[in-house]
Amino acid sequence: MAKKALAALAEDDTAPHDNPTAHAHTVMGTALLNERKSDLAAAQFLLAVKADPQNKIARLDLVEAYTRNAQDGLALAQGREVVKLAPGDALSHRVLGALLARNHQPDAAVQEMQTAVRLDPGDADNQVLLVCN
Repeated sequence: MAKKALAALAEDDTAPHDNPTAHAHTVMGTALLNERKSDLAAAQFLLAVKADPQNKIARLDLVEAYTRNAQDGLALAQGREVVKLAPGDALSHRVLGALLARNHQPDAAVQEMQTAVRLDPGDADNQVLLVCN
């Protein structure tokens, strides 16, 4: 049933996507995450990442699912991958900073938050999180 739904979703979504299969897994994962089924959502997001390993958004979604599923080590590993994929992206550094703080690594968390602030000084969220760490 899930394979049929995934195939139908990939076929029905006519908007252009770099990787329709990854997009379909992301949509399924998002629906599952919204239903508070974080373990099933993580599985879908992982499939999206496998289908499109360079997709920053799919990895961020996977981080969210792992975090909600209390899989902090896996979330942190994906957060590090996101920063590797998008080193100039403030959001990527902010996410990694939050994950590091959650994993009791305050010095590394502050460094990532400082990088986020440097990359996007106008983003108040970056400033607030830096002060909170």
